[in-house]
Amino acid sequence: MEILQAAELLGQALRNDAMVEKLNTAKELYNEDTELCSLMGDYDIKQQFIKSLFENEKKNATAIAEAQKEIEELYLKITSNENFIRLDAAQTVVSNMIGIINEIISKAILGDDGCTHNCSTCNGCH
Repeated sequence: MEILQAAELLGQALRNDAMVEKLNTAKELYNEDTELCSLMGDYDIKQQFIKSLFENEKKNATAIAEAQKEIEELYLKITSNENFIRLDAAQTVVSNMIGIINEIISKAILGDDGCTHNCSTCNGCH
């Protein structure tokens, strides 16, 4: 039971950390951005349309090229949106932290500090 309590404490600490607060704020701004939500909806529709074009026995190369151009334009609009960029950056920070935490836990469980005894593979001895 101690392990589960430690996990709960870790989760609470993460939830209260500034990086998770930034992630939650970024999610709210993303969800409230009606233009971005509309672009995302248009993107999904266009993806389905392109899929149907490719599944059609008589492939129309012109229609496919036009649809691909439109979806590329939508993608650029979406990925240059301030709220999309903010959310993506916040998700990356949290994901990286979770990766570090998992690495620390794995090393603790396995008793492996990752030392290869070749100093060129790391930042030096700890």
